[in-house]
Amino acid sequence: MDKSDSITNLSTALVIFQKEVKPVPKNGENPYFKSKYATLEDVISTIKEPLADAGLAYSQFPTGDNELSTILMHISGEWIK
Repeated sequence: MDKSDSITNLSTALVIFQKEVKPVPKNGENPYFKSKYATLEDVISTIKEPLADAGLAYSQFPTGDNELSTILMHISGEWIK
């Protein structure tokens, strides 16, 4: 895990985000297991506004074969990857 020197503002924003975000609806259906799941589209649409309201944003990028890195950024410039 990498992070900025301080994550004080980011931590506070995460508390706000976690308080405000609603459960992700499970609109996807898996006929093989006869189960429902949250699609990526549902996850993104559910978290987009609460993240922005808390001053947070994320980005994802490939880092190697079958690898993905996610960075969570705060408006203050703090980040965690």
